[in-house]
Amino acid sequence: MNKRRRRRKPFWPWIALFALLLAGAYYYTTTRAQTPDADAQSLQTTTVRRGDIVITAVGRGTVQSAAEVALGFKGGGVLAEVLVELGERVTAGQTLARLDDVNALRQLRQAQIALELAELREAETLTGDATNDIRRTAALQVEQAQLALQQAEEQLAATTLIAPQDGIVTRLTASAGDSVGAAAIITLANLETPRVRFNLEESDLDKAVVGAPTRIVFDAFPDRVFEGTLTRVEPALTTIQNVPAIHAWTSITFTDEIPLLIGLSAEVEIVVGESYRTFLAPVQALRELAPGQFAVFVVEADGNLRLTPVEVGLRNFASAEILSGVQSGDVVSTGTVEVP
Repeated sequence: MNKRRRRRKPFWPWIALFALLLAGAYYYTTTRAQTPDADAQSLQTTTVRRGDIVITAVGRGTVQSAAEVALGFKGGGVLAEVLVELGERVTAGQTLARLDDVNALRQLRQAQIALELAELREAETLTGDATNDIRRTAALQVEQAQLALQQAEEQLAATTLIAPQDGIVTRLTASAGDSVGAAAIITLANLETPRVRFNLEESDLDKAVVGAPTRIVFDAFPDRVFEGTLTRVEPALTTIQNVPAIHAWTSITFTDEIPLLIGLSAEVEIVVGESYRTFLAPVQALRELAPGQFAVFVVEADGNLRLTPVEVGLRNFASAEILSGVQSGDVVSTGTVEVP
């Protein structure tokens, strides 16, 4: 009986598969050896150094007078003359303007005549056989005429506008021949002690401390820095270009006479705190242990980290003043970062 010979299966597919497996293993081993650990981290450090730190807030504003007074006549009339010009410096008691006083003078004269007649009638009652009632009536008529005269004198005086204080004419809204009422037509500003009213961002409210020193640079005098003091912070926020802002005022200290005009633009810097040649470290190095209590990790010679309490002074967004706890040259950790 003839047996059928079985056909052998070829071996080359197995050889090819084995070769692929070897190549894959070699690639994985080589690549793995060249790739760092994904979880590896690197310690970031910095050296404590000496430097300067200044905490400030900056805003812009304009020169304003320390005090202003708006002046007008008590009653209406026609303006006869204006005796000052815009920008003129005046003194207290100086005549600024006058109304047409023809009617006021006429009324004054009538009041004077009325008083004289009343006094004559009163004198007649004293020499004749007038009763007490007649004499009393005559005395009251004299008193009434005196009051009328006083009123006429006041009305005449009201036709003259007098400066109540020294100042500079910063507003003048009428001229001779104009009919005016009781509204103000002249504004006097006291520029002996001018102020700068300036704006600050809402986020700088904590830096707007009354009494803090300021530095002022006027656009008209860019090479000069004037000292001042923050004198007032207005109690309500305002909006400037849709952004909340604070209005504050600073005084100006002068060392010589310069022409400061109302509305002159200036940049104002509030100096919240400043320290020079002090120990500084990045704020990233600070570790807050409790509110207001901080420490840093000092890197020792052997690479170990030592948690060291420090006393912190001034701080801004980048640096912190270290008052005690570390010295210049100490290396401190600012954290770790992942190695790519």
